[in-house]
Amino acid sequence: MPKQKKEIDDLDIGILYVLHHFGKATAYDISNVLNQARGTISKRLKELVDQGILEEAEVDISTGKLRKIYKSPSIELIKDLLFRYYKNFGAEIDEEFFGEQLEISDEAINSYAEDMLDYWLSDDELLKLRNEGMNILDLIREKTKRKDATALDIATLEFTGLIEVKNKIARLSEKGKNVMTEKLVNSIKEDLKLLKDLSREDYNKLLNEICNNK
Repeated sequence: MPKQKKEIDDLDIGILYVLHHFGKATAYDISNVLNQARGTISKRLKELVDQGILEEAEVDISTGKLRKIYKSPSIELIKDLLFRYYKNFGAEIDEEFFGEQLEISDEAINSYAEDMLDYWLSDDELLKLRNEGMNILDLIREKTKRKDATALDIATLEFTGLIEVKNKIARLSEKGKNVMTEKLVNSIKEDLKLLKDLSREDYNKLLNEICNNK
């Protein structure tokens, strides 16, 4: 029988965030992305299972190592948990700044949670999370050998789906190509906006310079 649910906090939200976007993941995978100790993530995953929020992990030995894989809960459950999270968070803010809890309707909180859910599940937030996950290198690089840091960097990029590693050779995945192409296109668009302010003479000079340096 599931234990009584504790209040949802930032770490729970982060774990659910990763599981939703990747469908399934191990404690090691999640710890890399959230920049948390694997022991901390493992303990919290067990608590989420005990509370009935997550299902028991599936055991996988296909790689020769025992791996516990956790699957994402339904989007309906995530919405319910987000509602609880923002309701409790709002109450804490009220208490801190006003000394009492303000009366806000469940409808208003639910509407806010829905808006935050759209933001929370957006591609921009996913990319931000990926970048934050890769920043773990900056925290440990001084105490890590270069080859080990590089291996960790590659492992993180592989987990986030930006590269594929086969026969010890890393290549950009389709997702990685799309991300880089999108960044390049956006950069070009921003540069093209500057051309609108150029005179015809300056534009011709720039065009000649580009052609002469091809």
